[in-house]
Amino acid sequence: MEELSGIKQAGLSDNETKIEKPLDLQVTTNLSGVAHHWTEPGFSAKGWTKVALDPTTPIARKGNKIQPKEQQDSLFTWYRLEFELPASPAAKSVPWRVLLNASGNGFMWLNGHDIGRHWEAGPQREFYLPECWLNFSGNRKNVLVLGLRQTINGAKLNAAEVSPYPLPAMPTEK
Repeated sequence: MEELSGIKQAGLSDNETKIEKPLDLQVTTNLSGVAHHWTEPGFSAKGWTKVALDPTTPIARKGNKIQPKEQQDSLFTWYRLEFELPASPAAKSVPWRVLLNASGNGFMWLNGHDIGRHWEAGPQREFYLPECWLNFSGNRKNVLVLGLRQTINGAKLNAAEVSPYPLPAMPTEK
């Protein structure tokens, strides 16, 4: 994340110059969600607001200007997705991915492991999920956490899809 040294005041606004809602700002050397174990599978998200994701609109693998727009309402927003994968040996032998349609810039964790950054400007919408950090059984969930810093578009997760990478097309014999 960008360095915060030298910031004297922070707030939310609809443009980049005028601060409409001043906020108290405390700078820390790590993200408080990480310090409070929000990225870990054992964390209970009881009390968090549940949001509905769009399960019908296909998510593009790449692209810009497709991210959702949301009212700016905080400096940082956390999303936590829980999902299960089949326990079959075939499920373990293919690479898995997550497709995201989200606004905001930030970081992603899979089962407590930092797997990279989400950058709103894209064009990346597809992220690799390392098999060594995935749980392939019915009794252990997988947890994907996004910590997103607000941008002019806010920080909103509109859609997510966990799936295996598609198999490449086999050449046909002539």
